[in-house]
Amino acid sequence: MLTAKRTLEDACGFFIGAETEYIVKGLQDTLSPKRLRHSLFVAEEAAYLFDKLGINEDRQTLCLAAFVHDCTKELTIDEQLLLCKKYDIMLSDDDLRSPGVIHARTGAAVAKNEFGIPEEMCGAIYTHTSGKWDMNFPQKILYIADFTEKSRRTQVCRTMRERLHTKLDLERSVDQRRKITDSILLDMFTLNLRDLISKNKFIHPDTVAARNFLIEESGNK
Repeated sequence: MLTAKRTLEDACGFFIGAETEYIVKGLQDTLSPKRLRHSLFVAEEAAYLFDKLGINEDRQTLCLAAFVHDCTKELTIDEQLLLCKKYDIMLSDDDLRSPGVIHARTGAAVAKNEFGIPEEMCGAIYTHTSGKWDMNFPQKILYIADFTEKSRRTQVCRTMRERLHTKLDLERSVDQRRKITDSILLDMFTLNLRDLISKNKFIHPDTVAARNFLIEESGNK
């Protein structure tokens, strides 16, 4: 536990007190070492993005939400459905056709009810696999951090991380950094859609909506 706690503290730059230490213990007790490592790195990447984008939110709460985002990822589909029943989660037909999003729905509920993550940050967990129309900053940050955290080994993730960090580190204007982030987020959704199409998989409408919103915002209609 101390290793995970200290890693999270070092990565995100804040102290884990007794009131939040149980979150670290809860995840260490339930997640595999590989998933726990991923979760720590997503929190670290979320902290980096928070600092670069000048977000008017609670930094520590966002990092904890990022750390918790995959808390139900390794459960079976039957266990996921039991959580849906327990927390009155109404899965849409589209959710059921895209089983990869279900852990985001249940994870948001567990984060809120078992780990005390505020509801507004749980919204970022809820959308971290599918996106949605008009995403707020915590939602954008968690989606990107999950894609670009440093343990990702696929070439596309590593290339996207390098591009993101290089551009954000060079740009001094917060407004320009936000535009850069939206541009890269749009590219992530495009890559995700291409991958799903190449595998003949169902595409969740929320992902299409997320991409369409970014296109409209950028003026590339």
